[in-house]
Amino acid sequence: MTRPTTDEIRRHLKLATKSALYAAGGAAGIVAQKMTRVGEAALSFYASLSDDHCHRLVPLDVALDLDFVAGEPIHARALASAQGYRLVSVVEEKPNGRFALSDLARISHDFSEVQACCFDALEDGAISEAERIAILDKISELERGMAQMRAKLHVGV
Repeated sequence: MTRPTTDEIRRHLKLATKSALYAAGGAAGIVAQKMTRVGEAALSFYASLSDDHCHRLVPLDVALDLDFVAGEPIHARALASAQGYRLVSVVEEKPNGRFALSDLARISHDFSEVQACCFDALEDGAISEAERIAILDKISELERGMAQMRAKLHVGV
């Protein structure tokens, strides 16, 4: 019997680890602050796409640690996506302050970052896995800003 996961799915998990490490500020800081049970070398292996480390995937508890430190469910999204699901937060966004011009500026800035990331990725006519992850991260930032703005408008502050 063959494994139900593919090389591509496992590569996406490695890219999720790489993205979570980046969002969390890097392996050195995570290890120095004892925010996970493994060291820098292991974190590096878990994020490495090289053939030497292709079978070294992040354990679930370490993935959860990284997601918490990164402030978003990067690994959980990758796992859900691999199974044909989309992750949706069960926590309703609470407004943070009053609706203001700064909300519009944030949305505009975040959208321009999504656009720039897409333009860069499409420059050579193909989107690499790293570029796809970067675009998804930028879209997540935009969605957080939109949720915050929506919450402010719903309560009328």
